[in-house]
Amino acid sequence: MDSSIPSEIRAADNAGADMIVNIDLMNIDKVSNIDKDVAIVVVPRNPNTGLIPQDPDSRVKYLVETVNKARNVGFRKVIADAILDPPFSTFKSLIAYYRFKEVMPNVPLFMGIGNVTELIDADSIGVNAIMTMLAQEVGASIVFTVEKSQKARGSVLELKVASQMAAIAKYRESPPKNLGVSMLVLKDKRRAGIEINEPYNEVINAFGEERQFRFDPLGLFKIYVDHKNHLINALYIGKKGRILIRGRSAKVVRHEIAARGLVSEISHALYLGEELAKAEAALMLGKEYVQERPLFKQLKYIKVNK
Repeated sequence: MDSSIPSEIRAADNAGADMIVNIDLMNIDKVSNIDKDVAIVVVPRNPNTGLIPQDPDSRVKYLVETVNKARNVGFRKVIADAILDPPFSTFKSLIAYYRFKEVMPNVPLFMGIGNVTELIDADSIGVNAIMTMLAQEVGASIVFTVEKSQKARGSVLELKVASQMAAIAKYRESPPKNLGVSMLVLKDKRRAGIEINEPYNEVINAFGEERQFRFDPLGLFKIYVDHKNHLINALYIGKKGRILIRGRSAKVVRHEIAARGLVSEISHALYLGEELAKAEAALMLGKEYVQERPLFKQLKYIKVNK
C-alpha cells in the first residue's frame, strides 16, 4: 500500500498489507498502533513544510530521524527511501541514498525507479537497466516500479532481470556483461556477418519503388494485435465469408490461412507473411501495430538553424 493518509494506512493494515510505503514524521504517530510486523517504508518529509527537501544532507537528516522514530514506536521491519527524483534532479537524490547508507548501513534501502522511467521518453528497458545498476552501487536492496504508461509496460520484468544482473555482477566484482543473463532485446552484442557461399546466376537489386499488385479475388485480411489477450487477430473478408483467425504467433495464424485456402495470389501470401511477422513482433514487444505502417521509427534529431 502506497499512501501517506493515516486512514488509508490503517485500512491497508486491517486488510493484511505486507508493506506500507510513505510513512513519515507527519503521520507516524497517527499510525503507530498498526501491526508492528508489517514492513514500512519511511520517507524524508520535512514535518514543518510537508515537502521532501532537495538538499541531500537534509534528506538524510529527516530519513535518519524517521527511521529512529519508527523503531522507537516498535516497528520491526523498517525500510528507508531517500526518494529518487526525475531527470535533472536524479543525481542529487542518488547522493542522498549513498550518504544515508554510510550513516545507517544496516537499514535496507528502497528505490522507486519508476520515478525516472515514467518521466523520460526513452525505451524503458535501457533506463531500468542503468538505474538498477546505480541502485546496486548506492546500496539499495529493493527496486520498485509501476507500469502506469504504455511506454513503461514490462518494467516489472525488466527490473527483475536487471536485479539478477546487478547481483551477479556484484558477486563476481565485474561489469554487468557476459553474465549468462542480459537485457539485449532489440540489439545484439555481435553481428554474425554471414556471407552468401551458395552459387547464383543473377543479381537483382530490389531498390525501386513499391509495386502495386493485383487484388486477391478470393478476399482480403484485416490484422489486429490484441495485447490484452496476447493474440494476433486476422479477419478474412471475402468469397468464403467473414472468418476471424486468432493465434499467439504468426506461424499458427498463417498455417490456418493456408489450410483453409483463403489466399489465391502469391503476392497476397507474401504480404500477409510480412504483416503477420510485424504483428508478432509488436505482440512480443508491447508495441502498437497498425497494418501497413512501419513498426519501428528511426531516431531523428531536431535541426537547429544557426
